[in-house]
Amino acid sequence: MSRTLHLLTEAGFCEKIDFSDGSMRYEVLVGRTHHDHLICTQCGVFIEVFSPKLEEIQAELVRQNGFTEESHKLQIFGICAGCSGKRSSK
Repeated sequence: MSRTLHLLTEAGFCEKIDFSDGSMRYEVLVGRTHHDHLICTQCGVFIEVFSPKLEEIQAELVRQNGFTEESHKLQIFGICAGCSGKRSSK
């Protein structure tokens, strides 16, 4: 199985993601838009989030610093609503 995932990653069909919890995860890239992650350090749940405003800020930082971006990832680690006892208000 790991050989197959390695080949799919090399071919650009999926991406290996390390959430710093000791295990690797893989996400399918085909037909998906860029997104970032909120990761609970207690239960390990991860939430995919997308913010056009945040993407604009990141792009502006790249421009301001004369940087040539190849890729970027944003992972925010914390405690999810379930673990903290709070209900999410969406």
